[in-house]
Amino acid sequence: MKTQARNLFSKSGPWRWLLLLTLAAVTCGCSVKKIAINKLGDSLANGGTTFASDDDPDLVGQALPFSLKLLESLLAESPKHRGLLFAAASGFTQYAYVFVQQPEEQLEDRNPRPPPLCPRPQLRPARPGDEIPGP
Repeated sequence: MKTQARNLFSKSGPWRWLLLLTLAAVTCGCSVKKIAINKLGDSLANGGTTFASDDDPDLVGQALPFSLKLLESLLAESPKHRGLLFAAASGFTQYAYVFVQQPEEQLEDRNPRPPPLCPRPQLRPARPGDEIPGP
């Protein structure tokens, strides 16, 4: 019986390898998470043309905020990932231009702003010899 137990925990026994694998998995659990986040970030950063090639701008406009929030959550875990930083910056820029700035410009074209009721006086720079009004 003792020889069987000794064989299980010997240098070539299966329990030793299982113990080593368990310890390796426990001690580097955070790096496995980091690796997974970086791999997911790489694939998201490289797939940025999906929204640009879609024919339905309303669908893209509704889906893009979710994608941007996903990129933000991945950036919170891996803030120095260059691909994620680039994808988030370009995504926010595209969203702001297409879904914020362009609709605003279209509204201004349809409804121009009326002139102000009281026009502002035209000011000129002070010149030597001008009097400065007192209190």
